[in-house]
Amino acid sequence: MAEMVQVITPINANQTEAINRISEDVSSLKEHVKDLKTEIDNLRFENEKIKHNIENLIRKYNKKDKQIGTLDSEIKNLQSTKLIDPLITTTVSSTIEETVMAELSDRLVRSKNIIITGLMEKKYLIIKKEKRLRREKCLVYLKISQKIVQNQKYYTPGKVCATQATPT
Repeated sequence: MAEMVQVITPINANQTEAINRISEDVSSLKEHVKDLKTEIDNLRFENEKIKHNIENLIRKYNKKDKQIGTLDSEIKNLQSTKLIDPLITTTVSSTIEETVMAELSDRLVRSKNIIITGLMEKKYLIIKKEKRLRREKCLVYLKISQKIVQNQKYYTPGKVCATQATPT
């Protein structure tokens, strides 16, 4: 029996060492599993965050797509309308499109203008002086014509007198 105990004790020691190593491995595996669970939770949170961001981007994309569609239809409407001649109609437009179109047609008309350079513009004083000279000329002509009319002698066939008969 002593021999059996001697054989069993080293086996027992080996088993205890194996059990200790296994328990250490199990505890390290438990820690590793715990770390993996926290990592999985973090990944789930990030995944939800990414899904939320993707949904927001899809909503924004759809909204912008609708805006592009409405702008395309407005552009087609503007292209289909006729240009208004600014020389015929000079009313102020109520919508932005009409004002833009009116401005474009005004620019088109202005682009046909001829620009003359080198001519001096008359200043206000020169214009005022010319008006005064014209007025003075008119007054001189008026005075001269009045003097001519005053100096003329009118000859009548006879004097009118109530007591005398008119010559025939």
